[in-house]
Amino acid sequence: MFPIKQVIDYFQRIAIILECPYPDFECQLCKPRHAYCRENELKSHVESAGVARLFGVRVEYQKKVHRRVKFDEELMTELQTFELKCSLCHCMYASVDQVEDHVVRHHGKPRSTVQQYIHARTQEQRRLEAESFREALEYSDQVESKINEYSDRNKRKQA
Repeated sequence: MFPIKQVIDYFQRIAIILECPYPDFECQLCKPRHAYCRENELKSHVESAGVARLFGVRVEYQKKVHRRVKFDEELMTELQTFELKCSLCHCMYASVDQVEDHVVRHHGKPRSTVQQYIHARTQEQRRLEAESFREALEYSDQVESKINEYSDRNKRKQA
């Protein structure tokens, strides 16, 4: 059996990985496509009144239709190249028009106040965020290998 301290450390590390701040669930209905960190946020977005306004009917969330999971390479490219982000939810965009549309549609802010929610990301910020993401991926790989190691050990003990 594992000591309690190791078990707690193990689950804390998993919690860190699960709370990754980079959005990777992308809505297939919106233009620009909104991205979320967790699938339940995407589901709320799809079933919200905002999406219903776009289509004139209430939309029920369907995983196979409405969800697209971004790959790590896509997220890395966005972190390195997208110069703008929404200061309310930290979604990243390439143009001012995309951020403005996002703030109006997603957050329901009037178009006259949109400029205050646009945050320009400096080259240094983009570099640091990409580096942080790279480190998170490496850490995730380490934790996954530990999980596999513990799993293999348990299987051998039970056999």
